[in-house]
Amino acid sequence: MGVLGTWALAVGIADLLAPREDGVRDPRPRLIAATVAVPLLALVSAAALGMASGAALWVLVVTTVSGGVWLWLGRAPQPWAVPVALTVLAVAFVGLLASPDPAAPTVPPLGRWLAPSPFLGIDAELLVLIVGLAVLQIATGNRIVRMALGQVEQGLLDQEAQLKGGRVIGPLERLLIFGLATGGQLVAAGLVVAAKSLLRFGELRRGDGTDTRQPPRAELMSEYLLVGSLLSWTLAFAAVAVVAVSAAG
Repeated sequence: MGVLGTWALAVGIADLLAPREDGVRDPRPRLIAATVAVPLLALVSAAALGMASGAALWVLVVTTVSGGVWLWLGRAPQPWAVPVALTVLAVAFVGLLASPDPAAPTVPPLGRWLAPSPFLGIDAELLVLIVGLAVLQIATGNRIVRMALGQVEQGLLDQEAQLKGGRVIGPLERLLIFGLATGGQLVAAGLVVAAKSLLRFGELRRGDGTDTRQPPRAELMSEYLLVGSLLSWTLAFAAVAVVAVSAAG
């Protein structure tokens, strides 16, 4: 749990620090700052969990390499860059998820801080995992969804600049689902999905169909919104599954 939580926390916060693709004229300064933040955040998290030097070094290398590739290649203009960035991110996530957590030689500093708290009866590594996966749902989740949507209909993706609310709705939706389901409120999480589906249904009915040479806009929008919503929900529920399996183990 601790190694995956450390990675997720570092990559998720670095993505929050990094610029959006269309956010600034020169993204390099913020990209450099975000890249430097990745190993620093990993070191802080590893120290808080009291990881042994070998485990901390392993997490630091994997997090720095995968985080750097994700931050830079994910924004590169070459057509091969995005698939490579997504592959590296997925391999790092699955690899750290499958790797056994090394036992801390002593009670971690974070564990000592949590011990006297009457409100947080939770293991330190599990707490870092939950926080890391929650942070990963924000900017990183948005980028993954946008990359997938770019493969569906670039024209509609270009028009998304006029609908900036989606950049806020998506993370809020994933955080709500993740928080509710992690807290055991699966019915409430399902209601969030149902409410989103009903709201989107109204949008799909507003197709113009003015250009007979192209598929009706409603048809394109349905594919666009279906892919985006399903992928967004998948990211949230996959994080819930990871927490559930980790807590049970």
